[in-house]
Amino acid sequence: MFLISTVKIKKTPKKGRGVFATANIKAGRVIGDYIGKIIRPEEENEKEQGLYVMWGNDEMSILGNPKERGIHLINHSCMPNCGMYIVKGHTIFFALRKIHKGEEFTISYCLEPKDKECDPCAHKCGCETMFCKGTMHETKKAERAYSAYLQKLKNKNKNNIEHAKYNEKLKPLVSYPKFIPDQPIHPVFGNTEKQRLNLKSKNPSLKNMREQIRKTGRTLYLPLKKTEIIGIKNGQIIKRKTV
Repeated sequence: MFLISTVKIKKTPKKGRGVFATANIKAGRVIGDYIGKIIRPEEENEKEQGLYVMWGNDEMSILGNPKERGIHLINHSCMPNCGMYIVKGHTIFFALRKIHKGEEFTISYCLEPKDKECDPCAHKCGCETMFCKGTMHETKKAERAYSAYLQKLKNKNKNNIEHAKYNEKLKPLVSYPKFIPDQPIHPVFGNTEKQRLNLKSKNPSLKNMREQIRKTGRTLYLPLKKTEIIGIKNGQIIKRKTV
């Protein structure tokens, strides 16, 4: 379910359908709620259901309907511009940084580390971004950290899906927050197709760079160092030298 009206679903060259912004979206803006049918974890079947299942809790999952509009149609990327947050047990997507008009909404699917059952693997990534990993699978370390983050949010928030019934559609919340504050566990990458933002400071702080990327949705450029700051991930600066 989308919680903003400025979205458009259209075909992409290599990823099937995609969800695109029809207006600029501010950092932190809530995009939508993952709504679908309540199923038991043992009923999950990727071959039949595709990648439309979202973990609800240890006893239930949410199956999005590919025939309906909603955030379950947002594609995976290794340089996502959206992140996940938990509100009263519901998984919502929000903008990690400014998303520019015409830009595709993307999110990391954060699939569990590849195991023997995933052979041959059907989870190859086709995002073709600058830092594409070639797979939708996370490392064990990253998966543990992200799972702990989501579980902490679920424990912190009153869970409205505990009383949901199997095989029924999850009911939307009565109200939603409009914005989510920055969540450091999420990486923040600037749009590499937009003009870089020149920084006057020679040694800007990590906090300042993250704030600038979130606010502008652009990569940053340090002229004196001839360095482009692509993003911030796990507290580390992702950068490249320029000529």
